[in-house]
Amino acid sequence: MNDIISSNFFCLLASGAFQEKDPIRPMSNYKWKQLFRLAANHEVTDYIVRGMELRKDEFFLQQPLGLHEKWKTELTTENTDEEETDTENQLTAPDHLTNPLLNHAFQQILEDDSTTEETHRMMMMLTSIVRYLMNEGFPVRHLVELGLMLRRQGERVDYVTLQNWLEKVRMTKMSSLAGILLIHLFNFSAEEIPFYTEIPGIKLDNIIKDVFRQRTSARGTLYFSQGDDIFVHASNTGALIGHVERSFKYFRYYPSESVTNFFASFAHSLSHIEE
Repeated sequence: MNDIISSNFFCLLASGAFQEKDPIRPMSNYKWKQLFRLAANHEVTDYIVRGMELRKDEFFLQQPLGLHEKWKTELTTENTDEEETDTENQLTAPDHLTNPLLNHAFQQILEDDSTTEETHRMMMMLTSIVRYLMNEGFPVRHLVELGLMLRRQGERVDYVTLQNWLEKVRMTKMSSLAGILLIHLFNFSAEEIPFYTEIPGIKLDNIIKDVFRQRTSARGTLYFSQGDDIFVHASNTGALIGHVERSFKYFRYYPSESVTNFFASFAHSLSHIEE
């Protein structure tokens, strides 16, 4: 079931954001509702609806358009409390890295005013994607926004400087991973992504399947509470397991940051132990 939902989800995203028109496959109302829920979870409903409107004359999209309007009235969005927002900001903020040596180099990059504003923005976007992958899940909206910037303002980016920055913070493989996802999911060409280099042996399916996992901040943060015994218990085991899995998954692409990132998130969780 996930294969067809995933295919239609990314096809409609590509239509709404980049005016692509890959074939849409027929689905049941149940599966369309799952797709709409997926869009809401990743905060890309606007692109999905835009893609459907662009292709509304196609037979398989006439019924889902009406279904979406009905579904929208039934959708309830869970409020995120202050602690969850605080965790999300700290663990996914694109203004720092958790490895002290890499973060020192990164802060120097942020203070470098010798290049264009767009070059800085591209660096921040790539850093945001990296931190999101490691801490939150699959960065659907971030990838769309990166693709839009490449096509709208890419010519204003100093890619020589950008590549030097990526090498300084050892982020070349992770930035290439972002490029590979743009190529695979949204029909970008390698020529459109100057920071992209091929990564041998990459298993994209293992990464893309995370789109179906509820995001960490929506699922609950890695906070801990102390029970009646002497042990510390995770209040959300799924969130903890998710962080462990992502740390191992991206270790090959960013070993120097993935280890410190996991311990940083773990330490942040311990700081919220309830007495």
